[in-house]
Amino acid sequence: MNQAEDWAWRVQRLFERVEEGQAEERDLETLADWLLEQCLTVAYTLNTPEAEEIGVLAAEQLWQQILQGKLRWIPNAGLSGLLLYIRRHVGFVLRQVHTERSHHTERHLPLDEALLIPDETDLVAMIGEQLDWQTVLDALHEEMQSLSAQQQLVVELRLLGLQPREIAAHTGIPRTQVNVVLSQAYARLRQKLERRAQQQPALAEALRTLFNSM
Repeated sequence: MNQAEDWAWRVQRLFERVEEGQAEERDLETLADWLLEQCLTVAYTLNTPEAEEIGVLAAEQLWQQILQGKLRWIPNAGLSGLLLYIRRHVGFVLRQVHTERSHHTERHLPLDEALLIPDETDLVAMIGEQLDWQTVLDALHEEMQSLSAQQQLVVELRLLGLQPREIAAHTGIPRTQVNVVLSQAYARLRQKLERRAQQQPALAEALRTLFNSM
């Protein structure tokens, strides 16, 4: 077993112990330290002066997801899928922090400049201001309960960043079938979104944006 395989096995075991409620204090500390290290590593590659702040904030949010059972080890995705998810979340936190700071700055602009700022009722702005990644994920997982087990697995792997060909390799599902499963799952989820849009337009739009990026 090489070093990469050893780390993958160790991280998998730590996740499994947490999910089974058998993690000891040292297990939690090891997993939390590993998570923080990954988030900081990604944050420092983003070339932002707030790298440490972004990395720590992302690690805190992801740690809560782990403790709540919302972020878990998925065998078909493995360590590579988990790392893709971490990178995606760190990038989301960076955009969220920048959005919050830009709106703080806008409140102090001269009137003639402030008039150029987009209307705050714009749905894109609403997503950045009112929603966080966890809210979007919670809603998505709620809607995913209506999918078949195969559809849920394929959509989860796609959320982790795996391409259809990688999903096919990990699951043994033919590549063409992966595309069919994704298409059917998205169609069903989009129908569900129409209902949410009536009461939660920003959330519905955030989910649509997420689908379009997948």
